[in-house]
Amino acid sequence: MFGLHLVKTGRITEADLYEALNRQFERTTPLGKLAVERDLLSKEQVVNVLRLQPERRTRFGEVAVDEGYLELSQLDALLRHQRESRPRLGEIVVEMGLLERDEMEEALLEYEGMVW
Repeated sequence: MFGLHLVKTGRITEADLYEALNRQFERTTPLGKLAVERDLLSKEQVVNVLRLQPERRTRFGEVAVDEGYLELSQLDALLRHQRESRPRLGEIVVEMGLLERDEMEEALLEYEGMVW
C-alpha cells in the first residue's frame, strides 16, 4: 500500500514500483529455506512440499501443514520471520536512487498519517 501512495503522489512511477517490488521479492528468503535453517523441515520434506504444491494449487506453508510437517504455530512464526526480515519497500526505493532517504521518510510519515 505504501508503494501505491508513492505512485499516487507522483514520487515514483508504476514501473518503478513494479521494479522495487520485484527486488523485494527476490530478496525475501523462501519459507522452505527458513524452515530448514530452523530445523523445522528436512530438505526432503521441502522437496516433497514443492512437488505437491502445483497439483494442490496452494501455498508452501499450507501444504507443509496439510502434510503434517509443520504446526500452524510454526508456520505463523516462519511467516512472521520472513516478513520481518525482508527489506522494506522504502529502503529499496532509496537504494534504487528513486528517492532520497529524507523524501522517503517524509512520504512514509504522510502515508502513516492517512492510514491511522
